[in-house]
Amino acid sequence: MEPRVEYGTLSDEDIAIIGLDAAEAAFLHDVEAGLTNGDSLILVVGTVGNTASTWQELGRRGIGPNFEKFVGYVDPITGKLAMVLMRGENSDQVYEEFGDRVPEGPQRWTGGVYYAQSVQTVDEGWTGRNFAGAASGVQGYFDAATVYTALTRMGAAWALKMQALHGKPA
Repeated sequence: MEPRVEYGTLSDEDIAIIGLDAAEAAFLHDVEAGLTNGDSLILVVGTVGNTASTWQELGRRGIGPNFEKFVGYVDPITGKLAMVLMRGENSDQVYEEFGDRVPEGPQRWTGGVYYAQSVQTVDEGWTGRNFAGAASGVQGYFDAATVYTALTRMGAAWALKMQALHGKPA
């Protein structure tokens, strides 16, 4: 069986949609299973280079009837995403490491995620890309789990795209 997706043709936005679709499905499953304390979530995903100024938002998705009230909590300057972009670590790890030096508010909260994906290709050898995102709306750990779902799917699709474009090692 072959994938129905032509990975070499995917844009960054296509890759973000793959991640956001998987994250939404996982979140809705968690809500249905009674694992969360709410049914609404805002999710933002993208890529980041070696500095926070290289953040590129690739997509966002609001899920549920009340997601709009959480939008500010995923902001790349004042929200959960800020610590991820500044430190290249998950928001809760940054808070654990830096404690009260992290400003009060959403920058201290769980739900900001940093994910590095590597891939080996024939033409390029080993290469990598850094993905980041944040979610807010339910318990921070399920916010983070939803973001991980998006970012790991994005990383997998990106890696397969790179191998489609630059050759898969034998």
